[in-house]
Amino acid sequence: PDTVLPAADQAEALETPLLSVFCPWSAFVFARGGSFEAPFKWTYGHLLGQEQAVTSWIDMFNMTETNKKIAFIVPNTTDGLTWIDPNTGAPPFFAAAGYTMVDAGQYQPGAEDYTAQISLFKREGCEVMGGAMTTPDFTNFWKQSLQQGFKPKVGSMGLALGFPQAAEAIGPAVYGLLVEGSWHRTFPFTDTLTGMTCDELAADFEATTGTQYTGAIGGHAKISWALDVLDRATDLDDKETIVAAIQQSKLETILGPLDMTAPLDQNPADPAGTHPHPNVTKTVMTGQQWVKGEKWPYDVVVVSNSLAPDVPKVPIQPMQYS
Repeated sequence: PDTVLPAADQAEALETPLLSVFCPWSAFVFARGGSFEAPFKWTYGHLLGQEQAVTSWIDMFNMTETNKKIAFIVPNTTDGLTWIDPNTGAPPFFAAAGYTMVDAGQYQPGAEDYTAQISLFKREGCEVMGGAMTTPDFTNFWKQSLQQGFKPKVGSMGLALGFPQAAEAIGPAVYGLLVEGSWHRTFPFTDTLTGMTCDELAADFEATTGTQYTGAIGGHAKISWALDVLDRATDLDDKETIVAAIQQSKLETILGPLDMTAPLDQNPADPAGTHPHPNVTKTVMTGQQWVKGEKWPYDVVVVSNSLAPDVPKVPIQPMQYS
């Protein structure tokens, strides 16, 4: 949201068509003053939802026997506040699944001492961990947690764990941690633009750069979408025709099917829905886990496909503490 929302606001103000990916759709709509009754004209997204992420988390958490008390921590940012929104964020989904959230409150981004939050989680006996932290913040929080004896049986952290560089910063203590994932090289999709499968795109990235692929390269989908729109627009000098082409988008991307023509979801908070708002179509979501890799020291594998049954998965591994 900190990246997409300002760009979308500027595009709307300039009456310029905008496409985006990798942002929670509720933040894209509501944090910008949008509504279901008055959609935006110029800005659209192939986005994800907290309802998808939390549903994937719960599916993964349920694979391990716990007391269902979840230590939850988020920063005082737009994204953090979106996660803890009592209506569209994580709380109602955890409550419905029988989990009790122990909310540590919103910390200031860049904080270096998390003793107060860790003490609360230990005192409450939390055996599950969740939240949304940047990689630097979570690295500090997790290392301090282990030093102070907070070792949940299962845990995930939004934002922080999406990249191999994050795993490298944390070290072997990352093994077993979970993360929501809207892209993986094993996804069974083919890019309309290049004809490449997800695995081929990941292999091409590694061969070209000499570095490990990340889920972020799924963002290639917005390029495929943009070129598809421009190919179908009847007059590239008329922005109205570009918007009309966006609204009629229907194609397969690396992030999965994209269909702006589908009927709107009757329940926008349905984790299985694909079209919660006129400006938004949702991507596929899976639950993933960091494990010791074969080619790379830290690899991520899909362990939950409850919202994407066509995606292959492997058994979850227990947390590893030395």
